[in-house]
Amino acid sequence: PIPVQHIKAKQLRDTWAASRSHGRLHEGIDIMAPRGTKVMSATEGLVADLRNNNLGGKVVWIMGPAGTWHYYAHLDDHKRGLSVGDYVKKGDLIGYVGNTGNARHTAPHLHYGLYLEGKGRGAVNPYPYLR
Repeated sequence: PIPVQHIKAKQLRDTWAASRSHGRLHEGIDIMAPRGTKVMSATEGLVADLRNNNLGGKVVWIMGPAGTWHYYAHLDDHKRGLSVGDYVKKGDLIGYVGNTGNARHTAPHLHYGLYLEGKGRGAVNPYPYLR
């Protein structure tokens, strides 16, 4: 499922591998939505990390089936009471769309990343999975 409430597949744009600051390439898809729109887990799994960092701002990492890692960044906030170690089901609320981190000068959106070789390793384009 698309991890942003009320967003349909036809609204998605493939932003994979687009140029980013400091010579980086975009490892995910940006899903544009109004600030505060609900962000839901695209998978069942365990909340592995909740943090705030310079690049992603407020982020959630979920470890899903078969060792997949799902990354949700630029959140306005995490779901109240969400904690590392919580089990979530597909479609459970985990946070809200924002523009935190290095997205503070952009329109609110969810950055959704998918990694197959561990946390932050083996990035794959999530766009085909969401279409």
